[in-house]
Amino acid sequence: MTYLVKKGKNKKIEKLDLRNIPLKRRQVVMTTGSHHYQTYWVEGADKFGRLLQTLPLVYLLKDQR
Repeated sequence: MTYLVKKGKNKKIEKLDLRNIPLKRRQVVMTTGSHHYQTYWVEGADKFGRLLQTLPLVYLLKDQR
């Protein structure tokens, strides 16, 4: 599975192989969304002051995916 990322304003879009990313368990602490999609928030790493971060995915309610 790959994910398209752009690492800076003037950078090209790159394919990121998700199999090479180390897994981290994080508890979802909040969900937000609208009538069309829902996104999930987790606490970040301690080195970033435990800021909330949204996961790089959304759930599409209509498509149930």
